[in-house]
Amino acid sequence: MTFLKRYLFPGSILLTIFLHLPFLNLPPKSIHVWRQSHTLAVARNFYLEEMNIFKTRVDNRMDGDGITGSHFPSFEFLLAGIYKVTGEHFLIQRVYCLLLHLFGIVGIFLLAQYLFNSTLMGGLAAWSYSWSPLLFYYGISALPDNLALPFSIWGLLSCLIWIDLSAQKNDRKWLAMLFGFFFITISGLTKIQYLAAGFFILAYLIVNRKKYSTSDWILFVGFGASTSILTLAWYQYAIVQIKKSGLLDFGIGFKPETNPGEAAKILISNLVSIIPESILNFSGTVLFAYAVFFLIKTRKVTRPLALPFLIWTGVFMIYHLIELGQMRQHDYYMMPYLPIFSILMGFGAYKLLNSQFRKLAVALLILQPILACVRIIPARFLTKEPDSRKIFYDQNALNKLQQMVPDSALCIVGPDDSKCIYFYFLKKKGFGYSENLSKDELADYIKRGAKYIYTTQNELITNPEISPFLDKKIGQEGNFLVYALKNQEQRISR
Repeated sequence: MTFLKRYLFPGSILLTIFLHLPFLNLPPKSIHVWRQSHTLAVARNFYLEEMNIFKTRVDNRMDGDGITGSHFPSFEFLLAGIYKVTGEHFLIQRVYCLLLHLFGIVGIFLLAQYLFNSTLMGGLAAWSYSWSPLLFYYGISALPDNLALPFSIWGLLSCLIWIDLSAQKNDRKWLAMLFGFFFITISGLTKIQYLAAGFFILAYLIVNRKKYSTSDWILFVGFGASTSILTLAWYQYAIVQIKKSGLLDFGIGFKPETNPGEAAKILISNLVSIIPESILNFSGTVLFAYAVFFLIKTRKVTRPLALPFLIWTGVFMIYHLIELGQMRQHDYYMMPYLPIFSILMGFGAYKLLNSQFRKLAVALLILQPILACVRIIPARFLTKEPDSRKIFYDQNALNKLQQMVPDSALCIVGPDDSKCIYFYFLKKKGFGYSENLSKDELADYIKRGAKYIYTTQNELITNPEISPFLDKKIGQEGNFLVYALKNQEQRISR
């Protein structure tokens, strides 16, 4: 036990760094590469165009300036600021994500340690958090959640310290309050679902309500109101920007599944596959299940921390149902659950270690990083990309493809359902298309300023309705064809 108490937390940090080292120079790839491309494109546009956090710019901007509404782009803006010093490199964005992930590991250690007054509990929670396959993959992948999640953990910790110091009439509470406000607000602005930590705080206050003065309650209410108002104001601003630009790259709103049959299928898949395999990992699932079993059997769900955890969990259950349409494929929408899952996995391990099943607990802890690696490394970091995107992972070929056309020229790019992956890798902006490009659309895009077309559709180039719009062939690299486009005067003169 002494060994685990001393080495489990630093082991989480060191092993996380070591196991990610081989993959820190990878481009965006594997599952949800479109979301990574979107995130990195926004960061690049801050870096190259304007460092104004109120102006989120996308590449699929047609003939506009690309400004649209989105979540609060804290992750992207901070990365762009780093680019200003280092330049834009895959290594930089991966290391940046890893540092945020490590920040989260430290946060969950301190949070669990604080809640249970136990260094061992902190280490067990941090260890379980580190080996969630979900985080093992996304921990070095460009997602806004990589900032929102650790900030929510640190915000919750800071707020709990502030609340407890308030009960003790300790003047250091003001510093804790400021940290709590900063972290909670930024996490909620970045992704609104992370404001759910506020319900844990509210329940914690209710449980300990007799300890606080009237002035304390005024501060607590003002804190909650300010954080909520700022977050809601940002998303209202984002909605206005989306309507103004007509660019729908970022969805603002909830997506419930209205078909009962489909809803049931998604829930079963989440419970049977995604949560035990990808979020907890199978070893962590055993620890989680034992924690729940122990709490129910011993009736310790009545203890002071039970209400905050139950309310926090209940809020996420409601959120899960509201966003059920996203839960079919977007497992990263479940990242906010990791603090709860990790603490419960740590609690399960803690209780097993103090029982006759100590050897089982040690075996399960050893299995956690092994299972995370087995689940993620072959299927995510080492997987081959589809043929349509292979050229993006051949740097020499990609450089040639990028350099065929000036970056400042508006381009038509496709077919790309995401309307962001091709743009990001090609470093171009303009008009994206999905499956087909009609002559009317092509004529409209040319009229609006499109000068070149990047396409992987040979049949589009040979289409007699399209060929009159094509000027000379600029080049070909892999499955990409690049052509200059004729404007109306050129077509008439010929």
